[in-house]
Amino acid sequence: MTQLCTGPAYPNPADLRPEQKKLEIILGDFIKADLPYFDVCISNTPYQISSPLVFKLLSHRPIIRTSVLMFQREFALRLTAAPGTKMWCRLAANVQLFARVEHIMKVGKGNFRPPPQVESSVVRMSPRDPPPPVAFEEFDGLNRIIFGRANKVCRANFGAKGVKDMLERNYRTWCAENGKVSFGPKSSRLSLLARAVRRNVVVHVGKAISADESSRSDEMG
Repeated sequence: MTQLCTGPAYPNPADLRPEQKKLEIILGDFIKADLPYFDVCISNTPYQISSPLVFKLLSHRPIIRTSVLMFQREFALRLTAAPGTKMWCRLAANVQLFARVEHIMKVGKGNFRPPPQVESSVVRMSPRDPPPPVAFEEFDGLNRIIFGRANKVCRANFGAKGVKDMLERNYRTWCAENGKVSFGPKSSRLSLLARAVRRNVVVHVGKAISADESSRSDEMG
């Protein structure tokens, strides 16, 4: 899979100068390849693998320093969108948690031969080092619900058919994996709270705090 190309169009490796020997050409599928160490990536990306390429780079270890990537304009604008804007989306939320991204420049159709049907943009993406202590799969699952239906508030998305049952199953799985007590699929919020109070704790956003601490939190608003 990895080879230094030689032949009529290439010099013999023995005749290369020292700096030329630093070049290693790897033939294969970038997304599937077991990549060697590198700290900078520069890519004129095939647009059909834009998203897999981004997450391949973010998952690479050791963490790379930066990457300069060319994407289709629409993808680049979604990738670099700011929270609260019309372009803000699941892609932007997932990537910007783990990397700093910025739009560098536009690249018009006329810069290509033959010219493509779409406009392009160059983006710089620099992974955060160290990365936030967040499991990507869990964060992406949350964003899948939040961004699941356009023009809907979060409450409506969480109330969509099947979401409550899915969250309940995931919660029971988490409890089993972490040795926690599951309150069962049919427990109401009130009965869950009553059980927690009997144990002198209140479950608050996945974190157990004492009843005294809970009352102080209520007083603070």
